[in-house]
Amino acid sequence: MALNQPLEEVSTPKNDGSMENVVLEVKKIIRYLRSKWLWIAIIAVVGGAAGFAYSRSVTPLYTAECNFVLDESSGSGGGSLSALGIGFGGKGGDFFAETDNIIWLYSTRLMLQRALLSSVQKEGKKVLLVDWLIDESGMRKGMAKTPKAKQVTFLENQSDSTMTRDQNALMGSCVGLIKGKYLKVALVPKTENVITVSIKSREELFAKALTEVLVAKVNSYYIQTKTKKSAEEVALLEEKVAQYYGKMSSNIYEVASGYDDAPYANPNRQVLKVAPQRKQVDAQLSGQIYGNLVQQLELSRTDLQKQMPLIQ
Repeated sequence: MALNQPLEEVSTPKNDGSMENVVLEVKKIIRYLRSKWLWIAIIAVVGGAAGFAYSRSVTPLYTAECNFVLDESSGSGGGSLSALGIGFGGKGGDFFAETDNIIWLYSTRLMLQRALLSSVQKEGKKVLLVDWLIDESGMRKGMAKTPKAKQVTFLENQSDSTMTRDQNALMGSCVGLIKGKYLKVALVPKTENVITVSIKSREELFAKALTEVLVAKVNSYYIQTKTKKSAEEVALLEEKVAQYYGKMSSNIYEVASGYDDAPYANPNRQVLKVAPQRKQVDAQLSGQIYGNLVQQLELSRTDLQKQMPLIQ
């Protein structure tokens, strides 16, 4: 008879027992928490106060970021970067060297110093970025303790040749600080030609200003050095074109003037025609040279455009 008992009747007492055990455990936990409410309240208050104090004591860091695409054309140029130890190639695998070059250029003292010696607007006043950095980083407080360091100042776009030993040392410290704690330059992951430049600072406006100035300085210098040789050739050809255009115009005028001087020349005196005819030959020669120079100029301009990297 017991074997034929329904399953529901057999399992029901076990389920009731398990539910009662759960309820009992929950009640025990509640009673325990009630007995410790004072300690829980103290821990919550202390933890909240510590978190609030930490959030007030830690100055937030702001990040200014600029992303741009470096598109290299088929041309190759050396320029001043070759003197800095940078080699330039053409297409293919050399492109990665180009991106490495411009990333490296961002961390050089040459570029960072040019950026720091640039002026920007701060609260309606014109200030140098290097002075702003000294204030933002707290260096000014340390300099105030040393009378000699306190007197060090910089001029806008000041050259290395005019810097004193103290100026040079302070600038070196500022450049090292930027490279070590503020600046980050790298390729965007999973891309081949997208470069990101970021500056972290406790002052949002300083991070933005330094990023904008540094990107403008480096990219402008990079383009100039990449195309320096071709740009010089174009400038020289433009000068020659203007020179021979003037010669051609002058010779044409002198031909007409020669004929006007003897409008009714004696046909038996051919010598009167020599001077105008000579000027006419000169005008034709200068015209041919002018035409060739114009053609070369256009080819050089096209080559310059091909060599110029596109940064946007």
